[in-house]
Parts: sequence; C-alpha cells; structure tokens
Amino acid sequence: MDVVDDGDELRVIMDVMWFDKDDVVVNVFPGELQVKAPGFFKTVSLPENVDVGSARSRLNNGVLEVVFRRKARWKKT
Repeated sequence: MDVVDDGDELRVIMDVMWFDKDDVVVNVFPGELQVKAPGFFKTVSLPENVDVGSARSRLNNGVLEVVFRRKARWKKT
C-alpha cells in the first residue's frame, strides 16, 4: 500500500488483485478509509485536511486507487 501526497490531493494505492471487482467495498469516514473484501479488511487513517466527500475510487488491473481532495485553507486578508 502507498499513500501519496500530491499537495492538493491525497492518493491511497492498494494491491487487491486477488479479489473480483464486485467483492471490494470501499467506505470513507471522517479520518478513516476502509477497504473490505472476503477475508480482507484494511483501514487507513486520513489527515484532518482531507475532504472525505471528494473521494473517488477506481479499480484497474487489481490496483485500487482512492483519491481525496484537500480541504480549502482559509486565507487571511
């Protein structure tokens, strides 16, 4: 598993090639990403500045990628 910080986005990349696409379930909660499949359960802690509502996931060739946007930062004027 890799967690990649691209500045504006956070990407979680995980190898799930031994599971069918229909068997993989991704749940996102404030501060946590859960990936479930038969006999498999993985949680990943997420930083506070990640917008969990922006989560996008894709499963391609056995690699699951979940992408989150960072929350907008308030700028002082």
